Amino acid sequence: FVAPPWSTSVMRALCWAVLLAAGNELKENLQAQGFIPFLLAEDTPIYDDEVLMQVHLANEAGEKTKLAKAGMTVEVRQATAEPEVSFRAVPTHKYTLVMVDPDAPSKRNPNLRDWLHWVVADIPIEHTDKGYQARLDQGATLVPYVQPTPPPLTGLHRYCLMLFRQPKAAAQVTGVPGKKERAKFDTKGWVAKNKDLQLVGFTHFQAMHAHDFQAHQEL
Repeated sequence: FVAPPWSTSVMRALCWAVLLAAGNELKENLQAQGFIPFLLAEDTPIYDDEVLMQVHLANEAGEKTKLAKAGMTVEVRQATAEPEVSFRAVPTHKYTLVMVDPDAPSKRNPNLRDWLHWVVADIPIEHTDKGYQARLDQGATLVPYVQPTPPPLTGLHRYCLMLFRQPKAAAQVTGVPGKKERAKFDTKGWVAKNKDLQLVGFTHFQAMHAHDFQAHQEL
């Protein structure tokens, strides 16, 4: 079989169309949920092929809670330890994971937003018997994980996990504050400063103060 001369260009165009649709879908979902433009700018670079993250929240006892769907409400005690995050991707790039609370100290008055909870950069992809898997344990923890601590009577807070694809060329992620400087992290400005990063994955969970959660359950 000899492929017609136009087949390669046509197939390339079709592939790009499929990838573009995937990227558009991620952006549309973020717009529909209000994360664009509240948390991320309209011009945030979004990679065409979305990477799906599997997230298991954890507590100090080692108990895990699967984040079954984006926006799932959990108890604060279920997220006291560093979450287990896994995803599959090709090994040509490394990745950066960022977790923030855009509702600090409350959705009504988020004057401390975004509260930075966690940053892991240079996450490599390793070939395993299950395919290409991320190795968070081999990444560089720039900001250690701290658990959600929503103040009382402030309702639900959204805890957003954003996954960025780093450029192929070795490039250091910049503009990350020290581990004690977590309030008022400018997610939009940070993405703009690290302009070579591309958003490839996004999910979030919700939590409220333990006493508020208990009162809500008793209603």
